[in-house]
Amino acid sequence: MAEDPVEASQLSLALDDLRDRIRREVLRSRFVTSTRQESNAINRLVEAFLTGAGVTDAESGTWTDAKVRNAVASFLALVRRYHSQRGSSLQTEVELVEYPPPGIIAPDEVFPLNSAWAAHRWYRGFTKSILPAARFDAKSTELALAQLFEASTPAVTWWLRVEAHQGVWIPFGHRQRHYPDFIAITGDGHHWMVEGKADDRANDPEVLAKKAAGFEWARFANDSGDAPDTWHYLFATETAIKQAGGTWTGLKNFAEWE
Repeated sequence: MAEDPVEASQLSLALDDLRDRIRREVLRSRFVTSTRQESNAINRLVEAFLTGAGVTDAESGTWTDAKVRNAVASFLALVRRYHSQRGSSLQTEVELVEYPPPGIIAPDEVFPLNSAWAAHRWYRGFTKSILPAARFDAKSTELALAQLFEASTPAVTWWLRVEAHQGVWIPFGHRQRHYPDFIAITGDGHHWMVEGKADDRANDPEVLAKKAAGFEWARFANDSGDAPDTWHYLFATETAIKQAGGTWTGLKNFAEWE
């Protein structure tokens, strides 16, 4: 008895062509819409999908039609699962603001960086801070991060302590605002929202909600096409900051970031 024919047509695809074919198939699905944001998101996710699958340019030339269809089906299964778990999503938009805002009044009393530590005290002596003075709520997280930025040459070029209620925030929960601790700019031109948190508070429900909102905001900002730079959100616990060894590379290795 003759066996049923099995499809084994071989494709000769460069990696870019394979990426484009998967992208086209995904865009035809009912889970995405033809907007710039969705298109940018698909580009990012397809790239991550193929990277996670270990696809190299040499391997892409051995893909069959069936393998491409399986890849698309697997990718769409992830999209369907995300949609089913997401529920009603927070409506987010990117608003470009000038920061730090003009007209900031200099503090009355500023201490040298080598002075004794005190919470909320203004310190000077930083070389990479955009503003001449900064204050911190905690020594083991915020001050430690500022010192790490200062020591990370040339990885970090500039940093800025974010003060609450000055126009830079990430929405979370029900009409709530998350003010991250820092904005850092790295040598590759990428911009980072950075949040440091004590170990004993890292799993508080509100902290977890802020962290999730930060990751979602970074994805949205980059996919939207409205942000002129590439943005990331980095969440670092006390332990991650200690493990970083005073370097930006170390911090990225031990912290969570998007």
